[in-house]
Amino acid sequence: MRPGLDPEIGELLRTTPGAIPGVPSPPGAPEGRNGEAYPSRRDMTTVLIEHLREPSFRVDESVWRSWAEWLEPGAWPHDAHVQFLTELKRMNNGDLTDVKRYLQSPIAWEMYHLQLEPLTVFSKSYCPYSRGAKQLLTDYHANFTAYEVDLRHDVSHLAPLLWALTDQRTFPKVITGSHLVGGFDTLQDLHDRGLLEGVLHGAGAL
Repeated sequence: MRPGLDPEIGELLRTTPGAIPGVPSPPGAPEGRNGEAYPSRRDMTTVLIEHLREPSFRVDESVWRSWAEWLEPGAWPHDAHVQFLTELKRMNNGDLTDVKRYLQSPIAWEMYHLQLEPLTVFSKSYCPYSRGAKQLLTDYHANFTAYEVDLRHDVSHLAPLLWALTDQRTFPKVITGSHLVGGFDTLQDLHDRGLLEGVLHGAGAL
């Protein structure tokens, strides 16, 4: 059984225009979330990448044991937004700054987290395409974090979760912030067309 609503989260939901899904911001108020349903898969990807920065983190020993079920058809809980905001607060040791940023300015929230992790590569250690993608990014002197999914203790949970979040089953998965760029073929195509450097600059990875 999940604990009751965190009082501070409840207060933010009551006082922030558009913070409650299905209730748009009133006329003249800052739009913020404007009553949209949240979190999105991209929001969830951002939080997963933040979690992975902690060396001891495991998908199967965290909120993702239940959050992964949200991605199944018809399984989205009515309080997903509450759970998500509560986890943002927990991740910041009780500080509400990131929660407020998420509710009041979604673009600012996304840009803030893009600065923290501009480029992430989910790789498999034995995969030649994964090696090729990492080598290509290294050739550009890109700043990226690589996770060898097959070498993790939670691989049986992390791999299907990444598939559900990105709709891409194969590896590597190259992500700028929370946006899936693609795999090796996409990187190679961007390189061949002279566009990869611009993509990496735009993400803050150069």
